[in-house]
Amino acid sequence: MLINTKKLIVAFATATGILWIVCSLLVALSPGTMTAMTGHMIHMDLTHNSLNMSQTGFVVGLIGWMILAGGFAWILGIIYNIMVDKSDKTD
Repeated sequence: MLINTKKLIVAFATATGILWIVCSLLVALSPGTMTAMTGHMIHMDLTHNSLNMSQTGFVVGLIGWMILAGGFAWILGIIYNIMVDKSDKTD
């Protein structure tokens, strides 16, 4: 069964957009804690820096990450459909 690539793209982009909004809210509400958490996740000491979220940064980040997620879903859908199509021919 082939996957509907267009729906996969929309699902990935939407999920990524929701995660971006949640993350941005956390940064806005608690920049110090989120800076420390980010530092732990990337194994760096970011205590002398602070995450800042501007309106422009929010919108550009939201659009950018949704486009990247959609592109990833598109590639994933193509690869999956090729693999399924080939396995159907060999069965």
